[in-house]
Amino acid sequence: MNTLRRVSTVAIIPLVPVGARSAAAAARIEIGVVGRWHACALLQCLAEYRSFLVQHGPDQWVVHAQTPGCHGESTEAAVAAIEECLAERGIAEISVCVHPTPRGSRATAGSRS
Repeated sequence: MNTLRRVSTVAIIPLVPVGARSAAAAARIEIGVVGRWHACALLQCLAEYRSFLVQHGPDQWVVHAQTPGCHGESTEAAVAAIEECLAERGIAEISVCVHPTPRGSRATAGSRS
């Protein structure tokens, strides 16, 4: 069962319980943000996590990332990087979704689905 933790005024991230971390080491992360420059800053903060941007509207962006990172960085490290970037830029309105990918599923850290 996932637990929830509030990261900002509108973002809720489902976190994997401690006992289930080995089974859900891989995850897809989606961060919805308003503003191209905020999206670019998040993209840069998440470079180790095979991140990319998708524009959904004139000022609506989603930053996608995957864990583990290029050097084995964890989902918790990615969430910490997101929180640090938000704090540095003073971003308050953001939505973050973490989708755990169980080991052995078709969606691996190297594929996008």
